[in-house]
Amino acid sequence: MTYTIGDVEQLTGVKAHVLRYWEEVVPNFNPQKDVTGRRIYSQKDVEMIFRIKYLITEKKYTAEGAGQQILEESG
Repeated sequence: MTYTIGDVEQLTGVKAHVLRYWEEVVPNFNPQKDVTGRRIYSQKDVEMIFRIKYLITEKKYTAEGAGQQILEESG
């Protein structure tokens, strides 16, 4: 299953401009783009968004710090 950026925004509560920012600062968070340049999010991408959101909101990481934490977790 794939999701548009609007779908992901509704599912996760994370605004589209924040998702685009996270693409720049979080390693390995790079949703696919279709031929017209629209972002297409996979289930794995959505799960990563929830993880990033948790690290930022609950654990008080910065976006960059959350990205670093995710890198460390993935080994």
